[in-house]
Amino acid sequence: MRLADRPLAGVRVLDYAQYVAGPFATMLLGDLGADVVKVEPPTGDAWRHYNPHAPGESTWFYALNRGKRSVTLDLKTDEGRAASARLIAGADAVVHNMPPERAARFGLDRESVRTANPRAVWSCVTAFGTEGPDAGRLGYDIIAQALSGLLMADARPEDAVPRRSGG
Repeated sequence: MRLADRPLAGVRVLDYAQYVAGPFATMLLGDLGADVVKVEPPTGDAWRHYNPHAPGESTWFYALNRGKRSVTLDLKTDEGRAASARLIAGADAVVHNMPPERAARFGLDRESVRTANPRAVWSCVTAFGTEGPDAGRLGYDIIAQALSGLLMADARPEDAVPRRSGG
């Protein structure tokens, strides 16, 4: 199927997410035809540096970011945030996975995105939500497994550190 014939052809998505869940979600949007623009900090997405086979070149990064275009912005500067707001003004969707305080500081919270582009869809990929007492907590797969008790599912009596799940 040609890219122009896919369901999300003509939709522009800005991907400010790093690591796994956010980039995977936007990769799927790209597979459906969206034009996904990966917005990276000056040092690059963190996954670029995980077990690299060349500087800034990691299989892990490419496995989650195929088919995306990329731009570098320093959101810690006024110029970077202004450039980001201009990108948002022309986007259909904005995806990030930052804690609420950092997202607000970088102009990626719901209100800032709505101000820059009232028609844009805003999405925050988060383990603990964007509101409430745990909103600022970071979460990864291993944390979800630990909190759910799944890490205990394969515990054996002979393990050095006894583990148990359930009541």
